[in-house]
Amino acid sequence: MGYQFNPYLYLGIGFGISYYHKAELWNLPVFGNIRGTLPVRNSRVTPFVDLKIGYSAIDVEGFYCSPSVGLRIATGARTGLNIGIGYEMQKTEFYMWTFGSSWTSKENCGAFTIRIGYDI
Repeated sequence: MGYQFNPYLYLGIGFGISYYHKAELWNLPVFGNIRGTLPVRNSRVTPFVDLKIGYSAIDVEGFYCSPSVGLRIATGARTGLNIGIGYEMQKTEFYMWTFGSSWTSKENCGAFTIRIGYDI
């Protein structure tokens, strides 16, 4: 959900769902979103740069940041399909324990992303 200020700048807020299959953990990032678009004349396809910054909850909690680049394909006057690649960085604190002892570890987790979305 957000506002398109002009053909070049979008600001919004949103949330997502991520699953880390190796660790079997889920997170729910809530973020602010800024996207810059480079309009191309007489074309339904426009490149964009996107940045999401916020905080995650559920199994993995902490600072969340996800930059990406991609293409928006217009499907109507105000609708479009977004396809992008990027990187997702999640800062979190892990709690570990073994027989008789426990400790915490602050880690930066990251992954390359492929995103497909539809805006209305």
